[in-house]
Amino acid sequence: MLALAGCHRSAPGRVIAVIPKGTENPYWQTIHAGAAAAAKRYGYRIWWNGPPAETDYTQEVDIVDDAISRRVQGIVLAPAQQQALAPVVRRADGAHIPVAIMDSGIALPPSAYVTYVASNNRQGGKMDADYLAQLLHGRGNIGIVGVAPGSVSTVQREHGFEREIASRYPHIHIVAFQYGMADVAKSRTVADDILSAHPHLDGMFASNESSALGCVLALEAHHLAGKMPLVGFDTDPDLVRALRQHVLDALIVQDPYKIGYDAVRALVRKLHGQSSPARIQTPLHLVTPANMNAAGMRAVLAPPIFQ
Repeated sequence: MLALAGCHRSAPGRVIAVIPKGTENPYWQTIHAGAAAAAKRYGYRIWWNGPPAETDYTQEVDIVDDAISRRVQGIVLAPAQQQALAPVVRRADGAHIPVAIMDSGIALPPSAYVTYVASNNRQGGKMDADYLAQLLHGRGNIGIVGVAPGSVSTVQREHGFEREIASRYPHIHIVAFQYGMADVAKSRTVADDILSAHPHLDGMFASNESSALGCVLALEAHHLAGKMPLVGFDTDPDLVRALRQHVLDALIVQDPYKIGYDAVRALVRKLHGQSSPARIQTPLHLVTPANMNAAGMRAVLAPPIFQ
């Protein structure tokens, strides 16, 4: 336990920068809530700043550079692109500012950062693959709406899904894969394209919130809502409604509050000379229309949002 456990008053200058991939969707707002709670508990303040769009990694680099210039005590970072953010993490290390990585990995050895806090995204992709295969009775053609190249967390989900299908379901074929670039409108466009190009498609997988929302809109536009199986990742109120209406058949839901909390706690431990595991893994939940009203799943689908 930290010496500061139970301390609720932050001293001047005790600031941790928490820099997400993006700031617009509820997932990041929940990470913000967890990070703020941990900072308050251990007597720190957070400086929360990130690009609006998850694909704007050049702005994210600038924000990390700004945090270094401000001489914050530490940085918690969710890298939007594993290669592009690596040099700025090195710059933070050179300035003796420790960095904890959350949500998505970075192209650096574990010795370059305090810890990596995230779900097992490959396992989440496998869980979606197995559930969709069950709905399809082990055969059919499916399409994938991915997020963006270089985004480690979502790439791992997509790879986990593809490899599970390839290794276990020889009669299921992935006939299309397009990126929605972490944008609902673009995800809908590529989902429309997939549905138009493959009129006999049997199912779809979407690897994050924006891609899942885009697929929901596309299925509704093609009059396939509730008729074609769709599995996705992450949650927000629109996805919960789609799940309740059986437009979505399953969501793999993370614990973003815990991701934000555990990343800040690990960084505080580092600042006080204590170690943390190199990898902190947070849970995943398979939520379906059948189990979404269970008490535990209701909490997962409606996590606290930073106010």
